[in-house]
Amino acid sequence: MSFSKYNDEWKVNILQLGNYSLIGETAPILYKRSKNLFEQGHRTSSALLNIALNNILRPASFLQYRHETEYKNFIEETSNEINEIYNFPIKLGNIEIIGLDIHFVSADGIMPVILYLTDTEFNNEMLKNEINESKNMILQTFPYIDQDFNYAFMRAYNEMPIDKNKSYEIYTTALEFK
Repeated sequence: MSFSKYNDEWKVNILQLGNYSLIGETAPILYKRSKNLFEQGHRTSSALLNIALNNILRPASFLQYRHETEYKNFIEETSNEINEIYNFPIKLGNIEIIGLDIHFVSADGIMPVILYLTDTEFNNEMLKNEINESKNMILQTFPYIDQDFNYAFMRAYNEMPIDKNKSYEIYTTALEFK
């Protein structure tokens, strides 16, 4: 909130809303977690936490973390490295990984979302079988995510979601790690 004085009275002048934390984690906490994972070589897990970090870096336009520049530099550095490691789309058997994202689950915190293209019909059993067959390739492609997260969401598309004005049919299932 921003207050201004009008006729000798303080009144709310600006009210801005934003996320201060995600699943109870603030920017400094996410930065420390992400940096620790990066230093351990868990590049993908670090990059996923950086997505969350970037979402809460500025809860409001007039609020800035003391170490915001350090956080932004780290996000940029790790993003550049991830972009060098992964050249999306990545073909893995019958699926084609087109990107990574995150989802927030109250009981488990931040969870990876692996976006992929498939020709498989959107049928629960068929897609579960496809994911289970691809699990080892996914874990080889994105090392340590099985150690850093309980599961990942696998979001299937039948066509590349490139038109922001178009609605796409998706199917999401969980790939359990633990």
